[in-house]
Amino acid sequence: METYEDAVNYIHARPKKHRTPSLHNMHQILKAMGDPQKGFKGIHVTGTNGKGSVTQMLTQLILSQGFKTGTFISPFITRFNERIQINNQPISDADLLYWTKAVVAASDRLQAQDPNFSLLEFELVTTIMFCYFNAQQVDVAVIEVGIGGAHDKTNVFTPLLSVVTTVGLDHVQLIGPTLADIAIEKSGIIKAKRPVVVGVVKPEVLAILTAKAQQTDSPLLRYGRDFTVANVTTNPDFTQSFDYQTPDENFKKIVINNIAPFEVDNTAVALKAFQLFTAMMKRAFDLATVKDVLAQYQLIGRAELISQEPYIMLDGAHNPQAIQRLLETLQQDFAQVPIRLVAAFMKDKDIATILKLLHKQPNLELYLTTLDMPRAAKEADLKPYMAPGDKYFEPWQQSFLEAYHNTSADELILIAGSIYLMSEARRYLTKGDE
Repeated sequence: METYEDAVNYIHARPKKHRTPSLHNMHQILKAMGDPQKGFKGIHVTGTNGKGSVTQMLTQLILSQGFKTGTFISPFITRFNERIQINNQPISDADLLYWTKAVVAASDRLQAQDPNFSLLEFELVTTIMFCYFNAQQVDVAVIEVGIGGAHDKTNVFTPLLSVVTTVGLDHVQLIGPTLADIAIEKSGIIKAKRPVVVGVVKPEVLAILTAKAQQTDSPLLRYGRDFTVANVTTNPDFTQSFDYQTPDENFKKIVINNIAPFEVDNTAVALKAFQLFTAMMKRAFDLATVKDVLAQYQLIGRAELISQEPYIMLDGAHNPQAIQRLLETLQQDFAQVPIRLVAAFMKDKDIATILKLLHKQPNLELYLTTLDMPRAAKEADLKPYMAPGDKYFEPWQQSFLEAYHNTSADELILIAGSIYLMSEARRYLTKGDE
């Protein structure tokens, strides 16, 4: 392994999952690396939808306080290095190569002692992240869960606080099959005597999270009781403003650079987590700075408008819950506008339910496609659920061009259904702007 490309290729060539969800290998490799996860403070974020938005917004808010801040996200949008960032700067090629070689060398030593030992792709990336953040002496890291919570490979550190954004039916093969199963798995990031912030969840889920918080003596702060929003307004410049309220405070006219209603909820979750963080760090909660940070920050790939003639929106929605929330955004802001949706899906998603939801949208025309990856659903996978008016083209660029040629200046092209499609489309459509 001599180059950055060698490192990335090695990472992607690792197996994706073990036979068991055990964290044993993570504990083993981290111990071999000197337990770097203990070298800095952290905030742990999970949720079926919204965890990426909350992780990004919380990062920006913490940065505004002058802390050296690590961020761990998945997947990346443009380049692999984005998954591991410090102060919004992705890990350098040289550092990624260095830490990949270091972790692989430690893994090889462990495998020599135990032939059954091996690292998954996500275990390797997570270990690199912990080592890099520790070596760079970050003050705090905002760490997004990969899948689930209790058995996620990131769940090997004790955070200052935990965040559960939403809980719905996704990754049911891995952490389901029921909503209760998924809620129990996500509750696994709640740690003893450490507060947990909970977003918009169903009563069944809230009961499970509350029981876990009581069991671990962890203060639970939930949306609708301990914090909420009011006076939500969509503005002509495609921003939203709202009031953020707690039992003791009312912060008026906070603005976010996004039109999705659910991002208001996500922002409220991030704000409550930030309030807890500033209190723990004995820092003042400066409203003017908070407003400035949120008004300037652009959430990438989340109801992101990258063009207005025609309107082109990118969204990473890829499960029924996210699709439903995306449709609610469209019904609010583009109710009378013809919409052409370019969509690809992974085979392991609930395609039947997603397409059923999309077919109910009266002003929406579907341009289905696929991606050049084994997990991507092909035409044969989609055919049983397609309506007579649905179209299919591949590669995805052809599907986009077909939609584009049928769209006038005041109509909308939406690209969604897969984070991977959104990522490829964003690179393709914005390469001249970045």
